[in-house]
Amino acid sequence: EILAHQRRGWVAEEKMDGCYVEVLIGPAPYCGRGSRAAGVIAAARYRSGSSVCGTAGRDVLGVRVPWAPGSVLAGELLVSTPAAIRWQDGNGGLRPLFLFDLLQLGDMDVLHSLRAAGFGAGEELPHRDVSRRPYCERRAQLERMVAELEGPAARVMRLVPQARTGLRAFHAEILERGGEGIVLRDPAAPAGAGVAKVKRRDTLDVRVVALLPDEGVVLVAHGSRPPFRVTLPAVPLALGDVVELAHMGWYDATLTPRHARIARVRPDLSAA
Repeated sequence: EILAHQRRGWVAEEKMDGCYVEVLIGPAPYCGRGSRAAGVIAAARYRSGSSVCGTAGRDVLGVRVPWAPGSVLAGELLVSTPAAIRWQDGNGGLRPLFLFDLLQLGDMDVLHSLRAAGFGAGEELPHRDVSRRPYCERRAQLERMVAELEGPAARVMRLVPQARTGLRAFHAEILERGGEGIVLRDPAAPAGAGVAKVKRRDTLDVRVVALLPDEGVVLVAHGSRPPFRVTLPAVPLALGDVVELAHMGWYDATLTPRHARIARVRPDLSAA
């Protein structure tokens, strides 16, 4: 799969272990024409539309940036998973935003003109929608914007690592250091299209110890570890069956597999 996409000219980005968020750049207080601190991260929202707040956004919200108000960028905000915690431990405990896309580009010249004409604080900030432009153009603009960052903004906002060649080696290196996998992107695609994910896939054989169809789950156990819940699959199961779980690493605190799902029943092991 990776080589097939590479032959088609797709690029690869590291799949960050976080939550998708969009950040809106608002006007920074007392910023004038030519100011380096033109904007501030005024808001961040999850894919569901709810706002990022509290400790989740403590390192990002309110940070000043040299970007035009009205810009909207997309990224992954690190969450409390083992891979994310390892990254944070090596970076002073920060919960950064890894940027991978640009959706709107603010227009500072138009904003100054509107302000001179009595632009209201509650009005929509002027911007250009760039989400339909090819991904390669949006990424190039995003790289230029991130290169402008200094101080706190440079510490809490990073570019998602990308590779344009050697995609299999890039994928293997990420998995070797405990990463989640890669996201393959079509350079010609608009936002939200031309995306394929190649994630870590670990497997584990577990035994069914309880069926809870009313709850849509099955209780499984691995060795002497406490049983844990997995979504009930479409295939029929019976108590005592051995099933193969596909998962993506482990939750360190509970020693249970992450994002586990039943991949297949193992009749060759069920009688063991």
